[in-house]
Amino acid sequence: MAEHNPFAQQFLNYAEKLRSERAEGKDVVDLVYRLHEKKSNPRTHNLPTVSEVGATLIEDGNLDSPRDILLWAKDHRLLRLFETNPMYDPLQYPLLLPHGELGWTFTDEYADNIERRSKREMSLREHVAYRLFQKVDDESALHQGGRLFQQYCVDQRAKCEQEQL
Repeated sequence: MAEHNPFAQQFLNYAEKLRSERAEGKDVVDLVYRLHEKKSNPRTHNLPTVSEVGATLIEDGNLDSPRDILLWAKDHRLLRLFETNPMYDPLQYPLLLPHGELGWTFTDEYADNIERRSKREMSLREHVAYRLFQKVDDESALHQGGRLFQQYCVDQRAKCEQEQL
Protein backbone atom coordinates (compact mmCIF):
# COMPACT_ATOMS: atom_id res chain seq x y z
CA MET A 1 0.00 0.00 0.00
CA ALA A 2 2.87 2.39 0.75
CA GLU A 3 4.03 2.07 -2.87
CA HIS A 4 0.74 2.90 -4.60
CA ASN A 5 -1.29 5.02 -2.18
CA PRO A 6 -0.09 8.64 -1.92
CA PHE A 7 -1.81 9.05 1.45
CA ALA A 8 0.08 6.13 2.95
CA GLN A 9 3.29 7.89 1.94
CA GLN A 10 2.27 11.21 3.52
CA PHE A 11 1.18 10.14 6.97
CA LEU A 12 2.88 8.30 9.79
CA ASN A 13 1.54 4.96 10.74
CA TYR A 14 1.07 4.28 14.42
CA ALA A 15 4.17 2.04 14.63
CA GLU A 16 6.39 4.87 13.32
CA LYS A 17 4.88 7.25 15.86
CA LEU A 18 5.50 4.79 18.73
CA ARG A 19 9.13 4.24 17.69
CA SER A 20 9.68 7.98 17.52
CA GLU A 21 8.15 8.59 20.95
CA ARG A 22 10.13 5.75 22.53
CA ALA A 23 13.34 7.19 21.05
CA GLU A 24 12.48 10.55 22.65
CA GLY A 25 11.93 8.86 26.02
CA LYS A 26 8.20 9.56 26.18
CA ASP A 27 5.73 7.29 27.96
CA VAL A 28 4.01 5.06 25.44
CA VAL A 29 0.90 2.95 25.92
CA ASP A 30 1.18 -0.35 24.10
CA LEU A 31 -1.95 -1.99 22.73
CA VAL A 32 -1.76 -5.74 22.31
CA TYR A 33 -4.16 -7.69 20.12
CA ARG A 34 -4.20 -11.43 20.68
CA LEU A 35 -5.55 -13.18 17.63
CA HIS A 36 -6.66 -16.80 17.74
CA GLU A 37 -7.53 -18.85 14.73
CA LYS A 38 -11.12 -20.09 14.76
CA LYS A 39 -11.31 -23.57 13.31
CA SER A 40 -15.03 -23.61 12.36
CA ASN A 41 -14.77 -21.60 9.13
CA PRO A 42 -11.21 -21.19 7.85
CA ARG A 43 -12.22 -18.89 4.98
CA THR A 44 -13.50 -16.13 7.27
CA HIS A 45 -11.50 -16.55 10.47
CA ASN A 46 -7.93 -16.96 9.24
CA LEU A 47 -5.11 -15.33 11.12
CA PRO A 48 -3.69 -12.26 9.35
CA THR A 49 -0.82 -12.82 6.94
CA VAL A 50 0.75 -9.37 7.48
CA SER A 51 1.86 -7.52 10.61
CA GLU A 52 -0.27 -4.41 9.98
CA VAL A 53 -3.60 -3.83 11.70
CA GLY A 54 -6.02 -0.95 11.14
CA ALA A 55 -8.47 0.14 13.82
CA THR A 56 -11.35 2.56 14.18
CA LEU A 57 -11.84 3.89 17.70
CA ILE A 58 -15.12 5.44 18.80
CA GLU A 59 -14.95 7.03 22.25
CA ASP A 60 -18.41 6.23 23.62
CA GLY A 61 -20.16 4.66 20.66
CA ASN A 62 -22.21 7.83 20.09
CA LEU A 63 -22.28 8.60 16.39
CA ASP A 64 -24.26 11.85 16.65
CA SER A 65 -21.05 13.82 16.28
CA PRO A 66 -19.39 14.31 12.86
CA ARG A 67 -17.41 11.38 11.48
CA ASP A 68 -14.07 13.12 11.15
CA ILE A 69 -10.66 11.55 10.62
CA LEU A 70 -7.68 12.70 12.67
CA LEU A 71 -4.25 12.18 11.10
CA TRP A 72 -0.74 12.60 12.39
CA ALA A 73 1.30 13.98 9.48
CA LYS A 74 4.98 13.19 9.01
CA ASP A 75 5.83 16.82 9.79
CA HIS A 76 4.34 16.23 13.29
CA ARG A 77 1.10 18.13 13.00
CA LEU A 78 -2.40 16.89 13.61
CA LEU A 79 -4.88 17.18 10.74
CA ARG A 80 -8.66 16.91 11.01
CA LEU A 81 -10.53 15.87 7.86
CA PHE A 82 -14.28 16.28 7.67
CA GLU A 83 -16.33 13.81 5.66
CA THR A 84 -16.75 16.42 2.91
CA ASN A 85 -12.99 16.49 2.33
CA PRO A 86 -12.02 14.65 -0.89
CA MET A 87 -9.33 12.75 1.05
CA TYR A 88 -11.90 11.30 3.48
CA ASP A 89 -12.93 8.26 1.41
CA PRO A 90 -9.44 7.04 0.43
CA LEU A 91 -8.30 7.38 4.04
CA GLN A 92 -11.42 5.76 5.52
CA TYR A 93 -11.38 2.90 2.97
CA PRO A 94 -7.75 2.33 1.90
CA LEU A 95 -8.43 -1.30 0.97
CA LEU A 96 -11.25 -0.33 -1.40
CA LEU A 97 -9.42 2.67 -2.86
CA PRO A 98 -5.79 1.44 -2.84
CA HIS A 99 -4.53 4.12 -5.23
CA GLY A 100 -5.93 6.97 -3.15
CA GLU A 101 -8.72 7.93 -5.55
CA LEU A 102 -10.19 11.17 -4.22
CA GLY A 103 -13.78 11.35 -3.05
CA TRP A 104 -16.42 14.02 -3.57
CA THR A 105 -16.13 17.69 -2.67
CA PHE A 106 -18.44 20.68 -3.07
CA THR A 107 -16.52 21.90 -6.13
CA ASP A 108 -16.66 18.70 -8.24
CA GLU A 109 -17.76 19.60 -11.76
CA TYR A 110 -19.13 17.57 -14.64
CA ALA A 111 -16.66 16.49 -17.32
CA ASP A 112 -16.08 18.91 -20.20
CA ASN A 113 -17.82 21.79 -18.34
CA ILE A 114 -21.26 20.36 -19.11
CA GLU A 115 -24.17 22.05 -17.34
CA ARG A 116 -27.01 19.94 -15.96
CA ARG A 117 -30.11 21.48 -14.45
CA SER A 118 -28.50 24.96 -14.67
CA LYS A 119 -25.47 23.95 -12.63
CA ARG A 120 -21.93 22.79 -13.24
CA GLU A 121 -21.19 21.23 -9.84
CA MET A 122 -21.88 17.57 -9.29
CA SER A 123 -23.89 16.61 -6.21
CA LEU A 124 -22.67 14.03 -3.73
CA ARG A 125 -25.48 11.70 -4.79
CA GLU A 126 -24.39 11.92 -8.44
CA HIS A 127 -20.75 11.31 -7.49
CA VAL A 128 -21.71 8.26 -5.42
CA ALA A 129 -23.93 6.91 -8.22
CA TYR A 130 -21.02 7.23 -10.67
CA ARG A 131 -18.58 5.58 -8.25
CA LEU A 132 -20.93 2.68 -7.48
CA PHE A 133 -21.85 2.00 -11.11
CA GLN A 134 -19.69 -0.91 -12.25
CA LYS A 135 -18.12 -0.15 -15.61
CA VAL A 136 -17.47 -2.77 -18.30
CA ASP A 137 -14.26 -4.73 -17.63
CA ASP A 138 -13.84 -2.89 -14.31
CA GLU A 139 -11.73 -4.98 -11.97
CA SER A 140 -11.66 -2.33 -9.24
CA ALA A 141 -11.08 -3.32 -5.64
CA LEU A 142 -14.13 -1.26 -4.70
CA HIS A 143 -16.63 -3.69 -6.25
CA GLN A 144 -14.80 -6.76 -4.98
CA GLY A 145 -14.70 -5.64 -1.35
CA GLY A 146 -17.47 -7.88 -0.01
CA ARG A 147 -18.69 -6.71 3.38
CA LEU A 148 -16.36 -3.74 3.37
CA PHE A 149 -17.96 -2.63 0.09
CA GLN A 150 -21.35 -2.95 1.78
CA GLN A 151 -20.13 -0.74 4.63
CA TYR A 152 -18.82 1.76 2.07
CA CYS A 153 -22.27 1.85 0.40
CA VAL A 154 -24.00 2.43 3.74
CA ASP A 155 -21.53 5.19 4.60
CA GLN A 156 -22.05 6.89 1.24
CA ARG A 157 -25.83 6.73 1.67
CA ALA A 158 -25.52 8.25 5.16
CA LYS A 159 -23.43 11.09 3.71
CA CYS A 160 -26.04 11.70 1.00
CA GLU A 161 -28.79 11.85 3.62
CA GLN A 162 -26.71 14.22 5.76
CA GLU A 163 -26.12 16.49 2.75
CA GLN A 164 -29.87 16.80 2.17
CA LEU A 165 -30.54 18.00 5.74
